[in-house]
Amino acid sequence: MLCSFPRDTAEALLNSGLVEETEGACNACLLGSTTEERLKRAAEHNLAMLKAQQLQLAGLSIRDRMAALRDGISRARAIRRRLHTFVPTFNDRMDHLAVLERCLDEVERTGLLEPGQAARRAG
Repeated sequence: MLCSFPRDTAEALLNSGLVEETEGACNACLLGSTTEERLKRAAEHNLAMLKAQQLQLAGLSIRDRMAALRDGISRARAIRRRLHTFVPTFNDRMDHLAVLERCLDEVERTGLLEPGQAARRAG
């Protein structure tokens, strides 16, 4: 969040208890006993989250990965609605979610990730 929002907004979001990062179980979060300490360890937290996501996706089919991504988009939208209620200054429309969704739609429409499709397109 610290990479995506101004520091005061990231702090308010963490303190809200409405985002998954509130209950961080990574070493960076466990070692940070205050919000300030956790914000200082943001890079460590981000790395731990990327590693956890990698492990979650390992071995999943393309379709299952895309379904997981769509689920994540839905969760992010729900969290955004709750955050705006709790933190009125939170006005990020999170437009990137719509872009990501359109990309997924296009990939599915074209069958781009179907086995052999990329090779056929390359000619």
